Amino acid sequence: MSTLPLLLQTHFAEKLKVKKSDLFSRKGSIFGTLGYASLIAAIEPSMEELNSVIFNCLMIYMLVRVKWWRVMNLPLDYVEAPDVKRLVDEIADRLDLFHVVPQFVYCYRSRGSKSEFIIARIHGLGRIWQEALRRPPTYVIEVLSERYDKLSDEEKEKTLIHELLHIPEGFSGGFRPHKGYIDKKRVEKLHRMLLKSRYLDSKNKDVLKN
Repeated sequence: MSTLPLLLQTHFAEKLKVKKSDLFSRKGSIFGTLGYASLIAAIEPSMEELNSVIFNCLMIYMLVRVKWWRVMNLPLDYVEAPDVKRLVDEIADRLDLFHVVPQFVYCYRSRGSKSEFIIARIHGLGRIWQEALRRPPTYVIEVLSERYDKLSDEEKEKTLIHELLHIPEGFSGGFRPHKGYIDKKRVEKLHRMLLKSRYLDSKNKDVLKN
C-alpha cells in the first residue's frame, strides 16, 4: 500500500469508485490508467476536507512518485527544428556528402517521448509513398528533445553525423544499415574532419582580414 495518508487513500477510492487496495495498482491507479486529468476532475476545489495545503502536498507527492510525462500520457509533439537543420546542412556541406539533397531533408524536434535510450532517428519516404503522393525521396531527422537538448555541441554533431550516414548514396528514401557502414569509429573520424574544416575556414578568414 502507498505511503499516501490513509484518509486521502479512502477519499480518492470513494471519489474514483475503485477499491482502496487497487488505488495504486496498474488496473485502478489514479496515477496510471485514470491519469492526471481524472485525479484533478475528482478533486472539487470547494471540498472542506481537502484544503490547499493538503492539495499542494498531494501534487508534490505525485510528481515525485511518477514522472509527469508518463502520468499525463501526452502524445508526441513535433515542431520544426531550424537549429538542427542548420547544423545538418553544414555537416553535409563540410563533409562533402554530395548525395544528400538539403531541400529534401527536414529536421524536427519531438517532445513527450518515453524512450530512455534513443537520441535521434531518421525517417524516410519510401518508394510506395513517393508514388502515391507524387513526391521525391525525402528524409526527416527527428531529435528527441528530452535527450538531444542535454548533449554537448560535440555530441549533437556526432549524433547528426550518425543519422546522415543512414542516407544511401542514391538518396532513394531508403536507409543504410549500421552493419558494415555505420559505427563509432567512422562517426569519430568524420567529426574530426568537420572540426578540421571549420578550423581551416576560420584560419582563411583571418588571413583575408589581415
